[in-house]
Amino acid sequence: MTVFKTFRSYIWQECTMRMLITRKHIRPSYTIIILLSAVNLIYLSFLARPLWISTSHQRKSQGTVSASNLPGRPEVKYTSDKDRIENCMANVLDELLDPFLLQDRNTTSPAIAYTQPPQSSDTCGYLSKISQSKPKVYRDVLAQASGADDGLVTLVTHLSLDHLESLAILIDHWQGPISAAVWVPKNKTASAVMGFCSIEALLSRDNILLHLVIEDHVFTFNKAFYPSNYLRNVALEEAKTIYVFLSDVDVIPMASMTRRLGFQLAKRPLGSKQVLVVPTFESLNSSFCCSTIPNSKIALLKLWAQHRIGPFYFKRYIPGYSPIRYDIWKVAKELYKVNFHKQFEPYIVMQRETTPKFNTSFFGLYFDKCVHSLQLHFMGFEFLVAPNIFNIHLNHSDTHDHKADPNFQCMYTAWQDFITMMEEKYKMRAPFVAHDRKALEKEEVELRA
Repeated sequence: MTVFKTFRSYIWQECTMRMLITRKHIRPSYTIIILLSAVNLIYLSFLARPLWISTSHQRKSQGTVSASNLPGRPEVKYTSDKDRIENCMANVLDELLDPFLLQDRNTTSPAIAYTQPPQSSDTCGYLSKISQSKPKVYRDVLAQASGADDGLVTLVTHLSLDHLESLAILIDHWQGPISAAVWVPKNKTASAVMGFCSIEALLSRDNILLHLVIEDHVFTFNKAFYPSNYLRNVALEEAKTIYVFLSDVDVIPMASMTRRLGFQLAKRPLGSKQVLVVPTFESLNSSFCCSTIPNSKIALLKLWAQHRIGPFYFKRYIPGYSPIRYDIWKVAKELYKVNFHKQFEPYIVMQRETTPKFNTSFFGLYFDKCVHSLQLHFMGFEFLVAPNIFNIHLNHSDTHDHKADPNFQCMYTAWQDFITMMEEKYKMRAPFVAHDRKALEKEEVELRA
């Protein structure tokens, strides 16, 4: 498998490099396209999942949608249409005329040595330096988003290359505009272009804004350095609609959410100091994730009663989502207000013009979303929970253990500093926020009781 991936990468990058360096009209020959498509499709077949997820954007208003019976991803449909792939590649590569982006870097370079993760104890200083970097951004690389301002709500999200499949699933479930920022290693730009230019759902839509953010570091990809909030800001800046839905790429809206959310906002528009919280659920059974993605509250409640699905992170990260008060949501018919709690980080809809930028000092795995929610609380926003819409989080293995992660303490210190800054700026104390590590852990134990 590794040899095949290397061969595939070599063919693609060699062909692309030759096109770019010679600065000829960037429209690869049919022979090259067919070769690349064949190699890519064979590779993708290794990644296939058992069942098929429909690429139709027409959904029934009740029942469930077939996807996958594994705790992973439903299968994604890839196009084999060489003309569509060729046109997509030509449009995108026309924006990426710097051959340097497609070259493997020499790890002995002094500049690279400067950016390598240090082995010393100054991890926090290094992380702070990383947070100040300014990656190169290529906005709307597909140049086919003529419908990006249609509708009321743009779904704003971000991802790394290993989540392109999740993006395809997200596109299939959200019919409204999408603004997505993709984090791409410098020497993987060509592979990235080939990847998203092969996704059928992406090529079939005219309301998706796709932005490439090219990293300015060259070490092996590490989730600890993933600039989630920088990417969120890029995607947010490009949204065109009145409202934005701030979400993650692994969080899939119920299939009818675009319509239901539009109806909800038309019936009761959000004020400039209000956010709409969308409850999120996940599988409680390792053999079930997406085989029956519910697209109605009735269908979800049945799965919940069967203990096949439940509130997201309810046991692993109590403060993050339990303030939604899922016990109330079960029977709710109307919007209801919830109290803010420490580290509350729900997926929300709000007016685009009143959405503050995300704090780029936070990245990687810790506190990146909750600092934004806390800022909204200090700014006086109300948190209102939507009664009839929801998300489903695609299952994946736990990605971190904060007790064993040396970066956690750095982010935790930054989190405490952020709280202090907010309290001083707004002359009020943060609610329910523990100000030391022991108190934080004690509070979580009490919440589970």
